Amino acid sequence: PNIYSFIDLIKRDEALTRISLQQLPNGGAVRARRHKWVSKNHKLYELECRLSGGTISLFDFLNKAKAFSGL
Repeated sequence: PNIYSFIDLIKRDEALTRISLQQLPNGGAVRARRHKWVSKNHKLYELECRLSGGTISLFDFLNKAKAFSGL
């Protein structure tokens, strides 16, 4: 996996989250997340837990995270 594409994905996610957080105090509506994205986030969270627990390597984590991102 290309670490730079993974970093770009993290930056995009951070930018979208930042925009959402800025819209909330201004009365912006929050859309409900679709089941597809909730499920992907849960799977990524489980991967992060496995990585921090040492049960998978960083390389395995990046390969599995790449599968979720569609790269």
